[in-house]
Amino acid sequence: MITKIIKYYIVFLVIFFSWAGIASAEVVISRINLDPIGERFIELYNNSNLSQNLTDWSIKRKSSSGLEYSLVSSTRLENKIIEANGYFLLTNESNYTGTLSSDATWAKSYTFAKDNIILLYNQNDEIVNSFKVSTTSNDETSSNTDTENENSSEEEIIPVLEEDPEILKITTKIISPKMVTAGIPFSMDSLTTTNKGQTYAVGRFVWNFGNGEISEVGKAVSFDYVYEYSGEYVVTLSYFDSVFSKVADATHRMTIKVIPADIYISSVGNDIDPFIELENKSNYEIILSNWVVTGGIHYFKIPEGMTLLPNKKVKLSPKITGFVGEDIKTITITNANKDLIATYPITKIKKTTQKNTSTYAIAQNSVSSVNQNLQNDSSLNNSQIINLNDLSADAGGANVNIKKSTYAWVGLLIIIGLGLASFIFIKRRDSYDDYVEKEIRAEDMTIVE
Repeated sequence: MITKIIKYYIVFLVIFFSWAGIASAEVVISRINLDPIGERFIELYNNSNLSQNLTDWSIKRKSSSGLEYSLVSSTRLENKIIEANGYFLLTNESNYTGTLSSDATWAKSYTFAKDNIILLYNQNDEIVNSFKVSTTSNDETSSNTDTENENSSEEEIIPVLEEDPEILKITTKIISPKMVTAGIPFSMDSLTTTNKGQTYAVGRFVWNFGNGEISEVGKAVSFDYVYEYSGEYVVTLSYFDSVFSKVADATHRMTIKVIPADIYISSVGNDIDPFIELENKSNYEIILSNWVVTGGIHYFKIPEGMTLLPNKKVKLSPKITGFVGEDIKTITITNANKDLIATYPITKIKKTTQKNTSTYAIAQNSVSSVNQNLQNDSSLNNSQIINLNDLSADAGGANVNIKKSTYAWVGLLIIIGLGLASFIFIKRRDSYDDYVEKEIRAEDMTIVE
């Protein structure tokens, strides 16, 4: 019985001291070196008698503005062990030129500067220690935060030259689908950020849509855009932080493929089953969201998200559309932008034509067409073709065939005309002579005494 009690007591002591050892395990930031840059490092120290696995631990830096940035990610400390009463050295993965061997590294583009605060996070994402970077001399104690530990009197930092502030980098990005359908509006947006985690929504945003159109706005907004014709368009976005800037602070480009809306009404049903069958004749899937099918006095709005696969057909049941037999006699389909896409019975949809067409050009085309037809018609005799260019020729040179009997009739008419003219002339002369004689006859004269 006593032996059993002693065993329990021994087990209890082992568990107690093991727990005490674990509880006393503590990892702190013991030293930071800034200068020279090639020998910049962060040193950790385990002041306990137990080793510590640093899996899921991380190190961040806090700027003078209070923002935190990652310095050593948890993936770089995966399965890393810091031995009891041991040191652990962290350096830049490519810029370190010191003689001490690194236990872990941070990314090449990451760094820290004077007056930053280095934060050590454990696996529970809790700050277990912090260290303020400064230019204090070796015999001075660095200023720490509230998590300052008992070993702070041993912390040391080497005086450094003041480092240039971190360069601000701005990036912008076009947010848009890479494939759209001609004539159908789609949403476009942008996102402009910095390497300090800031988002810019105000500035000068210049859009070039690759089809000859540009747009300039003063803030980042979502908008709808429509390409009228199929093809591939290079879209660019230039962001200017100031309206007076000549050079863009950030640019982005992407290619948008515009496919034709080759949707047709391939067939319809009958009075008993007045369905409507749609066909996609293109090699791309087409989204039919908010398209409208109109028949008779009824119409059906296609729901959001409906997609017609390439070279496939789909039937719209009258139980869904509500169409009856009379409705399917004449059907039209318009897209979300109210553009006419297809009709039934099939009629040619007129595309936009050039205005102010030359009437002269039309007439010339007509004459050319007639001349071409005349040349191609071998059944026509050359003598039956009138050359319009000969109309201006001298009449004497015309080759006219006149029958002999025509000469006789013409001569007779000339003789008759001359006889009538002579008779009239003689008659008028006789009347004139009688008139003169009456004027001078003696009987009409009276002698006065």
